Amino acid sequence: MVTDITKLAIFTIEQKEYAITLSNVERVVHAAAITPLTEAPKIVLGLINFEGSIIPVINLRKCFKIEERDIHLSDQFIIAKTSERTVALWVDEVTKVLELTNEDLTLGKKILPNSLDIEGVVIREDGMILIYNLDRLLSLDINET
Repeated sequence: MVTDITKLAIFTIEQKEYAITLSNVERVVHAAAITPLTEAPKIVLGLINFEGSIIPVINLRKCFKIEERDIHLSDQFIIAKTSERTVALWVDEVTKVLELTNEDLTLGKKILPNSLDIEGVVIREDGMILIYNLDRLLSLDINET
């Protein structure tokens, strides 16, 4: 949830910046071998063993409707916590942590009142950064279609 001062983890996919709240982020690690699942939801690439825990790897390219590609050695996984589980988010790169006040962003409900997954938007000189609510973004109901 966006509060008075918000810290965001900024990441890129195909040179476009996105964000999640830093409080969701446990760690950023290099991409690793994924064990595929035969009947996983479309957004789940498979599973990884992260420090003894088996966690799903989420394909944000599918969530954001970005062209698919193979994972590169330079890619990263954001190990993130939702209210239900820990997941690995496949991204090209985590670039920075950004600290904002409410004046620096526009809440998602002001832009799209029925938006299910956009928490807010940051307007920067070089473009916009969409801030995603992980629980809503990763809802299987949303991403099955």
